[in-house]
Amino acid sequence: MNSAEFISRHFEAVHGWLDGHAVHTTGMLLNAQASLGVTGCNVEIGVYRGKYFGAIVGMSPNRDAFGLDVWLYNQRNEAEAFLTSVSNQTKISLFQANTHDISAEQFSAMLEGQRIAFGSIDGAHTRIGVMHDLELTESVLNPGGIIAVDDFLSAGCIGVTEGTIEAVKSTGLEPVCFSKNKLYLTTPSWAELYIHHL
Repeated sequence: MNSAEFISRHFEAVHGWLDGHAVHTTGMLLNAQASLGVTGCNVEIGVYRGKYFGAIVGMSPNRDAFGLDVWLYNQRNEAEAFLTSVSNQTKISLFQANTHDISAEQFSAMLEGQRIAFGSIDGAHTRIGVMHDLELTESVLNPGGIIAVDDFLSAGCIGVTEGTIEAVKSTGLEPVCFSKNKLYLTTPSWAELYIHHL
């Protein structure tokens, strides 16, 4: 399905903070990945009820999908039901875990050794938390993989901006574009390729 179809069929089906522009931008980036031959799995840290992850899964249903969240209020079953309703052909694996307790080796094992094509960071909104999640995701990111960072430049989430800037410096990740609270990053030398496809 494309971004417009996801918004029409599923956008209002589950609670979550997501702007339609971010869905359209994500769709364009996923299409660019297909054109550029970028492969791998989809991952989200901070799934909540699955609204944004559902968009990613729905627009790239042939990729395995791995989600992590602490799910303080037991939303895991709701997230799983929503994701399955979006794409019943996708292999979806959800883990109730705090990423701060997970090493890079453990994270890779959770992903069954797969590398990431598209990742989303929407977990802890502290400087240290965002740095950790970005560095963890980058450690298993395929060349040309993309990481969407939620709440970048949000006035209420200064820690996200601080942590992202520090992680970009330490990992060499490059910005591709920005859309309604989400910053999209990729591996070195790939940003210009994406920009030509947008």
